Amino acid sequence: MTGPTVPAAPAPALLDEVLPRYEAREVHEIFVEAPQPEVYRALEALTLRELPLFRALMGVRALPARLARSVSRPVSPKRPRLLDPELRLLDWGLRGFIVLAQRPGSEPVMGGAGQPWRLAGGITVRIGNLAEFLAFDRPGFAKLALSFRLMQVPGGTRVITETRVDTTDPLAHRRFGAYWQVIRIGSSAIRGSWLRAVKRRAERSPVTAGGISAQAAPRR
Repeated sequence: MTGPTVPAAPAPALLDEVLPRYEAREVHEIFVEAPQPEVYRALEALTLRELPLFRALMGVRALPARLARSVSRPVSPKRPRLLDPELRLLDWGLRGFIVLAQRPGSEPVMGGAGQPWRLAGGITVRIGNLAEFLAFDRPGFAKLALSFRLMQVPGGTRVITETRVDTTDPLAHRRFGAYWQVIRIGSSAIRGSWLRAVKRRAERSPVTAGGISAQAAPRR
């Protein structure tokens, strides 16, 4: 006689490989009544138009840099807008982030290095891949990593977004710490809005949590 089947333990988070040591961390999650593949498609398709809070706060955040550029050179009418509503969130790349690791269909991890405490964005650093991100230790910077993790659970999908930040020297640590105290509430609100938008998009799909098209559901 066999005992009850024990569910397999979830795979370790890829974020633990990308940024195992961190000074700041933020985690948010939501339950979505839709199957995991549908939720992942919703995440991939999510546009900035569906994220008004994100667009508003990022617009304010980017204003000093935009003003500085407008003084040095006029904006070309052909140049795409920074916060074009039709851009997808993941394509927008969280500006300066690249995909560092990924489990297709369940867990993308993005990251980059920068000086977010500077109003104009500070020095831009090009990170080309995970190896470069892991090796980066230039003084005066913060390393940031962000993940979305999807897990199939009874009745739907659990979606977790986690952000981690580490700094490269004591001065960057102090500067980021002061910055984090100011923006933390807004950062939390943004991440919550991402998850709610994914939930809305996934749950209005014709596919239900049971994987049956609403139009094709059998009549009783």
